[in-house]
Amino acid sequence: MRTSGVAGVIAAAILAFGLGFVVSPGLGFIGSRNKPLPIRTIVCATIKSMEPRNQLTVYKYTGEISVSTKKRWFITSGQQYLTTTPDAYYYLEIKDLVFSLDGTSKTVLIKIPPLKLSQIDFHPDRDKRINTGLGSMSPTMVDEMLKDNYESARALFTELVKDKAILDTAKEQAQKAITEYFEIPMRAIGGEANDYHVRAYFDEPVHTPESSPASSPAPSEADLSTKTRIYCERNPTS
Repeated sequence: MRTSGVAGVIAAAILAFGLGFVVSPGLGFIGSRNKPLPIRTIVCATIKSMEPRNQLTVYKYTGEISVSTKKRWFITSGQQYLTTTPDAYYYLEIKDLVFSLDGTSKTVLIKIPPLKLSQIDFHPDRDKRINTGLGSMSPTMVDEMLKDNYESARALFTELVKDKAILDTAKEQAQKAITEYFEIPMRAIGGEANDYHVRAYFDEPVHTPESSPASSPAPSEADLSTKTRIYCERNPTS
């Protein structure tokens, strides 16, 4: 279980900012450490850098599923045991992120949309299969049993990845990824941006184990009423 999809972009941003200036059509930043950019400009440039990607994968979950099935053909029968480790990827639609600015508390508020689940990936090279019975001598019967087992495994795994604990972990990773994505350029450019911090949140609370830090709760309606929504010029294709 690990996050993906953010590290490469963050590393590139660190490298560029480390040179002391940024002139990058891809990232959209134009400035130098001698002339720090306003916080709103930095946020909009970061948003623009994300748009070509459309989606951001924030969490990968790998599970283990064990299933079995039997087949019978006349007096011949066979049984197959399958243990498989499929992957599920959670992602968010970048265009659905909502940004607000609180100048009083120096906070960039980022509302994260509901996470979506991509297709489930199976890896036959990681599978463990055991075929027994005379039916295991028939390639056709073995293939039919394997097909049935994969259908059962997919159904079980699809239900597993809806588990609340797994979803909460995915949300927690999404908050961390979005926060890092925006705070790294802010810290690198400095100036006004150094006084701000990022608060990424979901509408629904994220429940975390007592041993881990609590994730950012959603601001109340009263809190949000005093904030300024950030609107940025979008790329034509977004």
